[in-house]
Amino acid sequence: MTTTNADEFVWTRPASKLFPGQVRALLRAWLIERKAARRQQWPDDFVSDAALVATELAANAITHAPRLEPVTFKATFSEPHSLWMGVWDCSPKAPVTRPMLGEDGMPVLDEGGRGLGITLALVAELKVTWTPPAGKWTWATCPF
Repeated sequence: MTTTNADEFVWTRPASKLFPGQVRALLRAWLIERKAARRQQWPDDFVSDAALVATELAANAITHAPRLEPVTFKATFSEPHSLWMGVWDCSPKAPVTRPMLGEDGMPVLDEGGRGLGITLALVAELKVTWTPPAGKWTWATCPF
């Protein structure tokens, strides 16, 4: 399922390793189209930052969602100068932000798990909203 309009983009697909890259490409195209249609002025790095945040949210969702269960990405302009982006998945596991630096102040070299930390550096807020009976939206707002 895909729905798009002037201020909202929603895309649902089965959880797969392709989902984050597809979300990134579709969001970039939608934002560029919206910028032209709205004659909006955005900072040069806004589309890239938003695409990175969307990719990290989507990657986190497919890591925890059962394979081939539906995941949904949604982006909407929530205020005159803010983009809300979220990913819904059916997993009961809460996302966890792992530290970038160890207790010794040195970078942690484990593979994976740093996406939400990167996301936190780019957004105004990052939250989880639980959706009974199952699942959650992991979402962020990106000001521009």
